[in-house]
Amino acid sequence: SDRRFSEYTFTGETIAFTGVATSGQHAGKYNYHGNTRDLARTDYIYPDIDGNITFTVNRTHNPSSNFAHFNLIRIEEYSGGTRPEDAVVLAEPRIVGTATEHGPSEGAAASALLNELKPGGMSNGIFEVYQRLHPGTLYLVGMFGGQEVKLGLGEDGKLIVDGAPITIEEEQVARLRYDSRNAELTITPVELYLKGNIVKARTTLQYVGDGLFQQEVDLTQGTVFLFSDKYFYFAFNNDDNLAIKRVSGSRTAVGMPAEGFSCENIRLNRGTYTVGLDMNNYVWTIDAPIDQYKISAFGSSVCNGQGATDFKGYAYLYGQQCDTRYKRGQSDYPFTVSGVSIGGNTTQNLLDRYDEVIHDFGKYVIIGLSMGNEGIHGASNQQAIYNQFRDNMLLLISQLKADGKTVVVMNNYTRGDYNASDYAYIKNMNRLIHQWDVPSVNTLGAIDNGEGKWADGFESDPYHPTTPGHTQFMRAIPPSLFDALEQGKPFPVRDKTQSTTLENGAVLKIKGETTINPYAICVRIKGTEAGQLIAMASGASKKSTLRILEDGKVEYVATNGNTILSSAPLIVNADKWYDITLTNYYAQKRTLVYVDGNLVGEVKEAATPSEFTIGDPEKALTRQYSELSFWRSALNQQEVADHVAGRMMKSSLEIYSPLCDNIKTDGVDNLAQSLNQATYVEGTITNDISSATTDDNLEGVESIYSLD
Repeated sequence: SDRRFSEYTFTGETIAFTGVATSGQHAGKYNYHGNTRDLARTDYIYPDIDGNITFTVNRTHNPSSNFAHFNLIRIEEYSGGTRPEDAVVLAEPRIVGTATEHGPSEGAAASALLNELKPGGMSNGIFEVYQRLHPGTLYLVGMFGGQEVKLGLGEDGKLIVDGAPITIEEEQVARLRYDSRNAELTITPVELYLKGNIVKARTTLQYVGDGLFQQEVDLTQGTVFLFSDKYFYFAFNNDDNLAIKRVSGSRTAVGMPAEGFSCENIRLNRGTYTVGLDMNNYVWTIDAPIDQYKISAFGSSVCNGQGATDFKGYAYLYGQQCDTRYKRGQSDYPFTVSGVSIGGNTTQNLLDRYDEVIHDFGKYVIIGLSMGNEGIHGASNQQAIYNQFRDNMLLLISQLKADGKTVVVMNNYTRGDYNASDYAYIKNMNRLIHQWDVPSVNTLGAIDNGEGKWADGFESDPYHPTTPGHTQFMRAIPPSLFDALEQGKPFPVRDKTQSTTLENGAVLKIKGETTINPYAICVRIKGTEAGQLIAMASGASKKSTLRILEDGKVEYVATNGNTILSSAPLIVNADKWYDITLTNYYAQKRTLVYVDGNLVGEVKEAATPSEFTIGDPEKALTRQYSELSFWRSALNQQEVADHVAGRMMKSSLEIYSPLCDNIKTDGVDNLAQSLNQATYVEGTITNDISSATTDDNLEGVESIYSLD
């Protein structure tokens, strides 16, 4: 029932304009809103010199309507009548004379070529050029009928061959618009304004010359939060009828909507930029110094904060965390996060609007996409979607690196409508991203329910997490990741060739840089002597432990007392190394234990660990440790198996320490791209019982350590 008025323009040697209401309240009859009775009719139209008539349908003069339509067109041919005299249409028209921009210095030979507009790629006979005109005269010159002709003014103001010179009385920057089919030249003095919700009032660009307007401008107006809603455009004389916007689907091309171009506003975050508009080549430019501490979040709706209150999602929250760390002296770098994300985007969308992230002028880029938008769910060929996502992501990463950006990738995450097949492809893609030569974040391990869907209580809608869900994504990012990248810390490389011995109560300790929720920790050990492997403290009172029992079985006791016990003991073999993994899905309230990639068991547990202790501080046992790995996200069984197989699982990796004997003097190295570090604590337990004279004379001697 909304009123839709459709406009039709027919352009040939003559022009006809008409229109009709194609829908509206009772447009056809009572309670029928479609048009069933009105026709739009034109007067006679003569084709142009090439025999063409161009038909245009639009809603330009009815912006309240979102649509324009046409249904049936009947074309009737008539004979008779008198065809208007064909206009003298110049090929390659140019202006010449002393009034042109370079005329005073170059004399009457000075000239400037006019450009045909061609909206939609179609010729319309409209040419224009932008010039600084001086007092003097000019003509229009070009080729017609195989020879050069000069057009001046006739008595009626129309252009005619060898007409009078066009006189310019005063200096001005002007648009010269040549309508070849109506033999008209209009000269409009112009001043270029910037408009939009990031533009301060009366912001103008200076004219530089040869159609170029350029100036440093402060585009920091307003409080709009979402990148998709921040915009500016150009307008001559501050008049929207002379607006210049980006051509739809283009990166830098511009056009005038009033001239028939399909255009859109230019999206841009607030800042200070050098902005240029070249109206003789119809392109816009922008430049600014690179902000060494800006992180551009480039992605789709989840990266844009969809589902979170006020769209303050994981990217925003991470920016807040960076600001807090800097103010507290926990970081040397004032990192900020800037949103360049738009809901619904795919890898191809990001490639198409690549300039928008470049124009954010940050050093760092987070790519936040998912195969959900790519179409993995319900695809007839899921492998093709997988390949497309992989290839386009690698292309994006390659382009960004070539442009000097440091890239971080957010892995694929869950969705409310994923099935088992979708989930398998998501997990496989994430296993691949772990291996790419970029830092990455394991968002799947944050709020996955184990079946590829959102964990209970973390779903805003099937496609987006709640604010707590976004918080879990943020906490999966190592807090000092960008500090490490700023310091040039390289990618970690696995090293299983060395080891160290923890004995007499010596331990390693890990504390999170900020709140830890989902996590995974893995130790590579040799030695099956009974004793504690990992203890996790949650606050001041809660503790959980992972240990080897006297019978060689592995036991985990959760903070709530729930227990996991392996069904079989570890094999007593002096040369056998074991990878023991403990992982927790905070959102699922679920802890799992793996030995050499095989699931031992799981329990329900909700805990927020504050400290991990590796080793047994209360027992004088001796055990070898080769590797210590800690992730700020949970690992699924395939990821655990990949780690056991020797792959470097980088996503959300906060600590990777290949252990060797020098940790006791030089500290524990952390090769992960994080500034967090495990610490070595010397043991204080001894088994010195020299005060006893013989083995059978122990009466009254207190046992120093428990034998059980």
